[in-house]
Amino acid sequence: MHVHTFTPTRKMAAVDNRHVRFEYPHRADGQQDVPTEAFIHIQKKKVLEAYILALPFGWLGFHHFYLKRPGFGLLYFFTFGLLGFGWIFDWFRIPFLVEECNRRMLRERIPTSTPMPPRKRLDDAYILACWPLGILGLHHYYLERYAWGLAYTFTLSFLGIGWIIDILRMPWLVESVNLDMQYRYSSGLLYRTPMKSLCDAYILGVPLGWLGLHHFYLDRVGFGLVYFFTFGLCGFGWLVDLLRMPCLVDDTNRRIARPDNKKSLCDAYVLWFPFGIFGFHHFYLNRPCYGLLYFCTLGLFGIGWLIDFCRLPSLVKDINEMLERKYQLCRMTNDRDPIASNQSGASAYPRQPPGNYGSLASGSQGDYEGYQPGYPPAAVMPQPPYPYGASERMPQPQDPYANMAAQMPQPQDPYANMAAQMPQPQDPYANMPAPPPYTEFPVAGPSTQPVLDEKPSSRPESTVRPTAPPPQKNDEDY
Repeated sequence: MHVHTFTPTRKMAAVDNRHVRFEYPHRADGQQDVPTEAFIHIQKKKVLEAYILALPFGWLGFHHFYLKRPGFGLLYFFTFGLLGFGWIFDWFRIPFLVEECNRRMLRERIPTSTPMPPRKRLDDAYILACWPLGILGLHHYYLERYAWGLAYTFTLSFLGIGWIIDILRMPWLVESVNLDMQYRYSSGLLYRTPMKSLCDAYILGVPLGWLGLHHFYLDRVGFGLVYFFTFGLCGFGWLVDLLRMPCLVDDTNRRIARPDNKKSLCDAYVLWFPFGIFGFHHFYLNRPCYGLLYFCTLGLFGIGWLIDFCRLPSLVKDINEMLERKYQLCRMTNDRDPIASNQSGASAYPRQPPGNYGSLASGSQGDYEGYQPGYPPAAVMPQPPYPYGASERMPQPQDPYANMAAQMPQPQDPYANMAAQMPQPQDPYANMPAPPPYTEFPVAGPSTQPVLDEKPSSRPESTVRPTAPPPQKNDEDY
């Protein structure tokens, strides 16, 4: 028995012994984080033992149970080795299955190794796709494409067309599934919305596209229902979709990466003819009032329907600008999008508050002030990515320029006290002597001359000479 030394930082190679000794690297200070030696007991599988089980009882899947492949073992048991085809094919590939089983067991027992996804094998996929069980979609169940498996089961692989295409594209299917699983394991995601395939869309769109199956596959449920009840818009929409299928797939993949839900001008024109007279394009453009009006008046008696043919580009542009503003506003206000959160691995629970949150047994609320009865317990909630649990408890950064205006000396106004310091102007007439009082001169006697000026005099009354009364006539004068 040989003992191999293994360093966890290097890639592991195949081992041919039952006991493996691991030596861990020392730190710079001479200490070790893990024990010096760790013995991992691996009961290796033997090729001879696998052949002994496969030759007489392989059609019951005994060799798959031995190699820790219970799924294939049950499948072989109930289908008699996939009707004998899988049993015969396994005679040639048992050495590869044994090697993979030993490698998988060794990788699972290494304490410092990161979890690796179980890779799908191309030969397993081809065995499950063989006639006649492949027409039931068993290879899709193996590749964790359960929706496709159900579709193949109930439609007999779309009358055999999808099964023939899958035989040709099987390497691409296996590689895409392995890459997706590797991405999910490395990023810690339980599920990630897979990108859509053009080949899958054509498989659904060619035979049964008039029922809208390709739209259901592309997550366009609204279009799928419309096609299902109108038989592909009376066949016109189905024929157009066969020509624009690459654009539909690219648009769906763009929305998966950036969920902005923008409207497509091509979709609007497909809905405009021939069912635009019922307002289908207005319902698609989020204009329900116009849609109901067109539905009740048959497109404003056909006039509005014809006008919409010319103004559809402007309508689509307006709704896309509005949706873009809403998307940017959600990003500015940190409003979490459920689709983006699902892809980034964010949990649906709110972040865990700091402090003792209490236990399920005691029912205590802990020291968190904002506790609510419906809040998930701390054992269920994921740990926050930063040391602070709640944003209100997190220390806010101080603004160094907050009190600078109050601490800075206020500028002095040089003209503030100038008016009080300037000499006051002197009145040149302040010290002049007062004029002499007015003297009234005596009047010699009454005047006998008549006053010609009837206007009142502007002189003082004391200076106006009194007029003499007219002389009185006596009777003697006559």
